[in-house]
Amino acid sequence: MRFNIHVKMVADKWENGAWEENIYSTGGPFCEMMKKYANKFFTNFRTTMSPQLPEECNYKADEYTLDNFTCSPEDFDVPSMLMGTFKVHLSIFNPEEENIACFVGELEVSGG
Repeated sequence: MRFNIHVKMVADKWENGAWEENIYSTGGPFCEMMKKYANKFFTNFRTTMSPQLPEECNYKADEYTLDNFTCSPEDFDVPSMLMGTFKVHLSIFNPEEENIACFVGELEVSGG
C-alpha cells in the first residue's frame, strides 16, 4: 500500500510585540518532508515504533505503539535563516485534504 500522506507547515514569527503571520511555509509528501526537515527525528521515531516502520515510505495499516520516545532540537533541520521566536502550525492530511493530525507549538531558534 502506498503511503500517500502530505504535510503542510506554516511559521509565524514574533516581531515587535506581535505575530507576523506566514513568514515561512512549506509542504509536500510526508516522507520527503521528514527526510528534509526531521531526518534524525523520523529515523528515531520509526525505529522506536513497535513494530518498527521500514526505512522506505511504504507503511501498512496496522496497530503501532510508541513508548518512551524522546527527541531534541538537534533532531530537526531548521533553515538557518529562521532565527527567533516562532509559532509553528503543522498539518498532516490525506489525498482528500482531510486532516489526520495537527500541531501548533511555539519554539525559540537561536544560533549555535
